[in-house]
Amino acid sequence: ALFVVGSQDRIVPPARTRKLYEAVTAAAQWAVIRGGYHCGFLNHARWRDAGCDHGDLTRQEQLVTTASLVGDWLDARFRGAAEPARRVGVVITRK
Repeated sequence: ALFVVGSQDRIVPPARTRKLYEAVTAAAQWAVIRGGYHCGFLNHARWRDAGCDHGDLTRQEQLVTTASLVGDWLDARFRGAAEPARRVGVVITRK
């Protein structure tokens, strides 16, 4: 399982998602995108960002980071590729 959160998510705080991660008994990865926010995971926000939070990253920066992180995770799971040990701007924990 892969859990990706933004450190500045004010809609679903990382602590709430962390409880789900901690409840998983299988191998899992927890990734926190520093400066990421809830609506930063969307290609665009509806209603011109009404009801959205904001973080230190631009939406484009967060989308690129997320796509790279998820792509690496999928490659490791399904192709046997090695995942990068570190990624700039992301704190990763594995269990």
